[in-house]
Amino acid sequence: MGAVPGGRAAAGGAAQRGDRRRRRRRRTHPDRAVLHRPHQDRRGDPLPQPGRAGAARAEGSPIRSVADLRGKTVSPTTQGSIGHYLLLRALEEAGVRPDEVTISFLQPVDAAAAMNSGAIDAWSTWDPYTAVAQRESGARVLRDAKGLGTGLTFLDANTAALDDAGTRAALTDFTERYGRALQWARENSRENAAIYAELTKRPAAVADLMAQRALRDTQPLSPELVAELQGVADRYSDYGVLRNRVDVASAVEDLRAPSGS
Repeated sequence: MGAVPGGRAAAGGAAQRGDRRRRRRRRTHPDRAVLHRPHQDRRGDPLPQPGRAGAARAEGSPIRSVADLRGKTVSPTTQGSIGHYLLLRALEEAGVRPDEVTISFLQPVDAAAAMNSGAIDAWSTWDPYTAVAQRESGARVLRDAKGLGTGLTFLDANTAALDDAGTRAALTDFTERYGRALQWARENSRENAAIYAELTKRPAAVADLMAQRALRDTQPLSPELVAELQGVADRYSDYGVLRNRVDVASAVEDLRAPSGS
């Protein structure tokens, strides 16, 4: 079982497969962003706070907003990812057609190298890549995910596991423990950041930024939440990323309900 961003799961087709269902969600602070690398030196800290949408730039940089991406090359990271969804939504919001930018699909490591070298003009991605790019490469946020995505993350489990009473009970226990871990992280943000820094060997500045933006909680599934994810899937179909329409409700199950209900 793994944690899968809601938009990414739908975009990648996971929600289409009958052998997977998902329960519970995490609503996160926006931890995805469209970034660009400034052309000049870095002074001060113009980064917007988590949850605030906006454009930040270095003096003299020609890219000041998402609208300025016309004619530029942007990597949304991988096709069907949350980075891809965020880019398409940000372009739509700014009145820019996707065919007005050159979209280059790259793995995160390649996208980071391409932005640092100037091979691409902007990068749509998520933490930890966003935090690393901001703190280690001086990338500036053009648009964060607030208002563009659901902020939902789902936990995946296959049908056979959910239909087995023992495994289902273990999964239920895991999600409850996971919820308590998230609560601990919210209440102990400094310790959480220190643990992340130790595990990843990242500088404290990166760990602190990511840990602050990763604060989240766990809530039961509801029809309203399913409808939010359905909206993501529908948009991806409208964008032409998904070949077929996805019925998200058929792929979602609450562990609290009886098996098969």
